[in-house]
Amino acid sequence: MQTSPITHRLDYTPPNYWVDTVEMAFDLHPTATQIATRSTVRHRKGAPRALVWVGDAAQGGVVLDFVAVNGVRLTKKDYSLKNGELCIKNMPATAVVDIATTVNPSANTTLMGLYASQGNVFTQCEAQGFRRMTFAPDRPDVMSRYTVMLRADKKAYPVLLSNGNLIESGDLIELDGSRAGRHFALWQDPHLKPSYLFAVVAGKLVANEAWVKNPAVASGKSLLQIYTRPADQKATEWALTSLKASIEWDLKAFGRPLDLERYMVVAVGDFNMGAMENKGLNVFNTAYVLAQPDTATDQDYANIEAVIGHEYFHNWTGNRITCRDWFQLTLKEGLTVYRDQSFSMDMAAGFGKAGLSKAAAASARAVRRIEDVATLRAAQFGEDAGPMAHPVRPESFADISNFYTATVYEKGAEIIRMQALLADAASPQGFRKGMDAYFARHDGQAVTCDDFVAAIEAGSGADLKQFKRWYAQAGTPTVLAQGRYDAVAKTYTLTLAQSNAAVGIEPSAAKKPPLHIPVSVGLLTAQGIAIKAMLNGRSSTDHVLHLVKARQNFVFEGVKSSPVPSLLRGFSAPVKLQFDYADAELALLLAHDTDAFNRWEAAQRLYERLILAQYAGQAVDGGILHAALSNALHDTALDNAFKATLLQAPSYSLLADAVGKNLRPGALHAAREAVLNAVAKALGVQCPALYAALGSKAPYSPTAAQAGQRSLRNAVLALWLRSAAPAASKAAQAQYAAASNMTDRMAALAGLVNHAPMHAKAALDDFYQRFASNDLVIDKWFALQAANPQATTAQVQALTAHPAFSWTTPNRMRAVVFRFCMGNPAAFHGEAGYTFWLASLEKLVAMNPDVAARLARALDHWRRHDTALARAMQTAIARALKLKGLPTGVAEVLNKALA
Repeated sequence: MQTSPITHRLDYTPPNYWVDTVEMAFDLHPTATQIATRSTVRHRKGAPRALVWVGDAAQGGVVLDFVAVNGVRLTKKDYSLKNGELCIKNMPATAVVDIATTVNPSANTTLMGLYASQGNVFTQCEAQGFRRMTFAPDRPDVMSRYTVMLRADKKAYPVLLSNGNLIESGDLIELDGSRAGRHFALWQDPHLKPSYLFAVVAGKLVANEAWVKNPAVASGKSLLQIYTRPADQKATEWALTSLKASIEWDLKAFGRPLDLERYMVVAVGDFNMGAMENKGLNVFNTAYVLAQPDTATDQDYANIEAVIGHEYFHNWTGNRITCRDWFQLTLKEGLTVYRDQSFSMDMAAGFGKAGLSKAAAASARAVRRIEDVATLRAAQFGEDAGPMAHPVRPESFADISNFYTATVYEKGAEIIRMQALLADAASPQGFRKGMDAYFARHDGQAVTCDDFVAAIEAGSGADLKQFKRWYAQAGTPTVLAQGRYDAVAKTYTLTLAQSNAAVGIEPSAAKKPPLHIPVSVGLLTAQGIAIKAMLNGRSSTDHVLHLVKARQNFVFEGVKSSPVPSLLRGFSAPVKLQFDYADAELALLLAHDTDAFNRWEAAQRLYERLILAQYAGQAVDGGILHAALSNALHDTALDNAFKATLLQAPSYSLLADAVGKNLRPGALHAAREAVLNAVAKALGVQCPALYAALGSKAPYSPTAAQAGQRSLRNAVLALWLRSAAPAASKAAQAQYAAASNMTDRMAALAGLVNHAPMHAKAALDDFYQRFASNDLVIDKWFALQAANPQATTAQVQALTAHPAFSWTTPNRMRAVVFRFCMGNPAAFHGEAGYTFWLASLEKLVAMNPDVAARLARALDHWRRHDTALARAMQTAIARALKLKGLPTGVAEVLNKALA
């Protein structure tokens, strides 16, 4: 079993030397880029007089040419260089350190540091990519001011970009006075930043530009630029619109202005992640920039808006204030996810626009919340129940890249959301006051999660001492609720008990102290009417209960009849709620609850009960669910987007978590399909009329109203196709052929692939021919086939042999290998699937360690499966640990899986 050094949070010490300024000069070349770095360093009082910096030479990374201190070039006896660590002892208190290095961008398949993509060069430095360009501290608490000179061949790299302000640019003049086709650009960033926010981009790019008024900068205006390859420029308008909206929203919601004269976004097709918030020069995966109606779905438009917002919001929550160390990653990521989720909710509700009714706005916000919670449950709850479970602020790691997780991001956002709820309960606008205090206290600093919580407490007056335990505990807490009505006293007593079992690497006997869990609650009569009840002297239809003990009673007074409780409204805490609802009570909540989230949640519970009963071989009667869904589909008070959410069953991963042990993936998938097919059979007669009524000839727009109408129409089409009605497959074929937008075309194609395979091949062939030149659309084509539950491993292997497939392109990898191994449990699980996973992992280990570590997690939950599958997965993991050259991140994942 391979092991790697472990870094512990409590071992944090500041660096021996701070770096005040960094001057870098890049002579760009596709295979031999030369980098000269000059740093002014300052000794930290009490620290050793040794400068210890790191560099990474793997796969085209840093090669040291020379190092000098205060102008004196050092010989090899003056420093040591071992295992990527450069150490210079007996350093003066202040010094200028010069380092010259050479890197090979074209050989850099890791896509970290400086790398080449389609003839252009880009950098990715978070978390530890800067060390692949030069030797440096490369840690987030070292914040410096950067000046960057870029020199390159003008034809090969006509555009030269870095962080901050463009100071000067022009042609390079040779010693003989000639202009030899090279040029330069000098950039200076006026803001302090850590090395992980450094960026350089160069190549054949064009920009879609706009100026916006900005009183926060000296000129009174800022230039916004979205850079892409020339062929993609026309697809950047939505990204630019989203950037403008992000700037406006952050100023209004949090009082945070754009602090730059120029703000740039660059799109690249080869990128390990979604996007990167480098100060003033964001680098994005093209999937989160490029959109046109005929090539991007409604979900793509929503994702672009959210990710553009996320990276822009990082300008203050991540850049202006950054992490002291990587254990504090959720300080910037959880907080910024919360901010981008709030932004998306406001945008769906018509932020900055007139005409949307209050009810429509509330519904649009609820649908966004439902989508966020569904994502959390599908991705993070399973992570909390597996071997990689960790608190949102981890205590240790072997490779920090493994902690860019749903726990740090999505659960981290829920922890911020709870703090906002508690802060606002403590004082009006309490969370905004706390955020103002955070910015005032820590602007320009590298800080901790504790610093953030202290600022929220100071600004709002909330007591968050016990709440801070959320940062330290792994696992998804369970809240068990029980209700008792007293007809004589007219009281309803709600008893809540919390528990959080040990998970992941936690000792099984570990006892965790109670968390502070806010539980939003309402009561309904048997007729579905909201009850105004008294609790702790406050009369309301909606209460927030503060569960701070292992078990507590909450007594509601003035309750005239036995109520049906609406619990955890708005998903007020990331917990698993257990309450013994009768099916009829769930149907009542689905029909009448004033909280839209809990209406959807009631449907989810009904689906889950039926699916788990089907899986267990029990008799299933879905009549109550079918009737409730039928009523909801015809309820004119509900909007289309919300109705569409009601037709979606719980995700496989959530159902697998509910099964717990001896899991049979094929049987669980079949049970889910059976329940959905029964829904289709019960509602199928309504589908043709509903489908026809939802048609529209209006020009495409990604508005919430239009997207909701398409979402419901396509959900109805999928339901109709499940009923096996011949008219349904004809309707899908007609929709595919006549579609004026990618949302409708993809929905029809997916329906044919999954429910009418006899008609699918012709449509798949046509789709490829139509869009063969568009990488992002062809990713959809690959993903649809890899996710098909009827697919065989051999068919997926054949996709990897397709001329358009590439092992070195993360988006294509995610579309095929990840989609099959991590998103198609019905087809993946079995000896053939595990062999394919191992072979894929072996290829990636040699190319891209970060992507390989993510794929390694496909077998995280091997222990929960039935014996034969569990043994096969265990064997595959053990074989993976014997692969040659196993990166630290991959080894960490595999070792934890077997531990």
